[in-house]
Amino acid sequence: YNFPENFSLAFPQELHHPNIVKYLGFVHRTGHSPYLLTHFEEGGNLLDQMRRQGKFSIRHAVEVGRQVCWALEKGHAQGIIHRDLKPENLLLAELPLPGESPVIRVAYFGIAKVRGSLNAGLTRAGAFVGTPQYAAPEQFLGEPASDKADVYSLGAVMLFLMTARPLVKDANVLASEDVYTSLMDALPPVVEKSGEEQKDLDRINQILGQAMALLPDDRCGVKELDEM
Repeated sequence: YNFPENFSLAFPQELHHPNIVKYLGFVHRTGHSPYLLTHFEEGGNLLDQMRRQGKFSIRHAVEVGRQVCWALEKGHAQGIIHRDLKPENLLLAELPLPGESPVIRVAYFGIAKVRGSLNAGLTRAGAFVGTPQYAAPEQFLGEPASDKADVYSLGAVMLFLMTARPLVKDANVLASEDVYTSLMDALPPVVEKSGEEQKDLDRINQILGQAMALLPDDRCGVKELDEM
């Protein structure tokens, strides 16, 4: 994983956790951007797994989400915000057996902190931290990511796992104000899945509604999300 020169780097020594990728250290080479070595996770990432198996059931999406909650709790307790939760950054320790949920390891946790917000970063090459399809609404207003932004992003990831589509189509190419306007219309999200019990659909939609509220102060915390 390479980092542009305008990133400030910090090695998160405190982030030892079963659901966080083990960091092995930064490598600095003269004339090149620094890069990070991590433990190799054999199962690839969640996007790879979706390509193999298709959409996740509610139960499997929840089991993935809880593991990410545990990792976030560890990071947030250290004052570290992830800022870029997405399926590509959630790695599988190994390929799960059919019908089993994968063991998740969160990658790139707190290792890079860009100076400025998403809104400002969109105008500077290499300065963007985060992925528009999963970024919290306030980031499109130029506000910095917080622990509540991580909660929103996890909700957006779980939504994608269950539906195979982001909440806002083409969010990666739209202007920030257009994405924010679209989010105002699309929230709270609604999952509709055949083969699932209605009570489970009602409950997961309630949970996603609390995790993905438009305003950060209206969202649940990561511990509450885990409990729900």
